[in-house]
Amino acid sequence: EALIAFSKDEGMTPELRGQALELASASRAALADQMYEAGEKEAAIGMFREAITNAPSPASDRLFAEILIRIPGSLLLKSEGKAAVDAARDLEPHAAGKVDRLLALVTFHTSIENGTDAVRLSEAASLIEPPAAAAFRALALAHRLNFDIEAAETAQRKALEIEPGSVDIKRELADLLRANGKSKDAIPLYQSIIEADENSAQARAGLAMALYETGER
Repeated sequence: EALIAFSKDEGMTPELRGQALELASASRAALADQMYEAGEKEAAIGMFREAITNAPSPASDRLFAEILIRIPGSLLLKSEGKAAVDAARDLEPHAAGKVDRLLALVTFHTSIENGTDAVRLSEAASLIEPPAAAAFRALALAHRLNFDIEAAETAQRKALEIEPGSVDIKRELADLLRANGKSKDAIPLYQSIIEADENSAQARAGLAMALYETGER
């Protein structure tokens, strides 16, 4: 609390104020862990959320990566699922307009199979210019969580347009095509991967399945 009071000093420069708030945020997160271990669970959850909501917005890359983004996962490991999701949503203002931060939140939501939030945040990331293949890959995975294979295929195709040389994106698209009943369209994708790397076990397995599914063995 002393750091918060310090940050409100009228003579404080914006840079020092931001540093004070970041230190306060990190301190709250550490204190919340200690409180939780001591059995003060509700108070600890509140303190975790304060660490996020009272951090300077947007948080610095270091604060976001080293402290804030770890809070939802930490709560999840403590079997506090609802609090973990709430914390992830509290982090969204700190991720607005930043592909890497949005995708970090998407990773959390996909890990708990929360397709709704994963789609919403992936879509936000996919709208940021210049378009990032990673955003569309994440969107494809999020749509798969929601069993929307058509939308997943569309997103994966966009990712491949952005990075046509990516073997992983190409293989993921081939797998999606098979899942969507389009094994014939998947065959040339698997073949192109194998042409570049004849030892690709995943592509070889996918090709074998696609050939079997189309009767072209």
